[in-house]
Amino acid sequence: MSQYRGDWESQSEDEAKRKVLFRLKSKVFKERFKEEFEETGKKDAGIISRYISTNAVVLDLGCGVGRVIKYLAPHVKELHGVDVSEKMIHYAKDNCREHKNAYFQVNNGRDLSLYRDSMFDFVYSLLMLQHLKKEDAFKYINEVYRVLKNGGRGLFQFPDKHASIYWICSLYNLIDRKPSKMRLYTEWEAKKALRESGFVDIKRVPLTQNEINLLAEKRV
Repeated sequence: MSQYRGDWESQSEDEAKRKVLFRLKSKVFKERFKEEFEETGKKDAGIISRYISTNAVVLDLGCGVGRVIKYLAPHVKELHGVDVSEKMIHYAKDNCREHKNAYFQVNNGRDLSLYRDSMFDFVYSLLMLQHLKKEDAFKYINEVYRVLKNGGRGLFQFPDKHASIYWICSLYNLIDRKPSKMRLYTEWEAKKALRESGFVDIKRVPLTQNEINLLAEKRV
């Protein structure tokens, strides 16, 4: 079993949602976190849809409970969600049950061997790579390159080491021993990882404020 799976299997759906929304102040967090969670999914889906066509086959890497898939699925041909946690996939299937073009699978936490080469037009990974050891995150970037079609693009999100909101994470990481603890990145480091996997035309795009969001293309 993947070393990361246990951290997520022990969480309820609400706990997983709260982890996404950890930035919110406690008062707002308690009163309307479910509404805020849906709003972030809708917002992120709206931005991602600008980069893909309606006939695209798309992969959400680390889909969690289906936060983005729920709102992006109506705008694409197929949307595949993959996650290391069986529990998260169960929640995602339930949350996205009205979308017949949404498909979900549990992977091994190491690679994307479930999917064939050059299968997807677009792959995105939000709030996921940060929970992996960097060497494992870089392996996943290689795998994204493999499963993308020539000319396909990937959208990768990394927590910005220089964002003030993540300073507390730097301190907490000194004592956190969980495999899925947060890893922080510089923009240079994130772009270097994408280049080494073969990606070109790497550019930062406006998706979220405190993260490094990089759009990159596979061109063979």
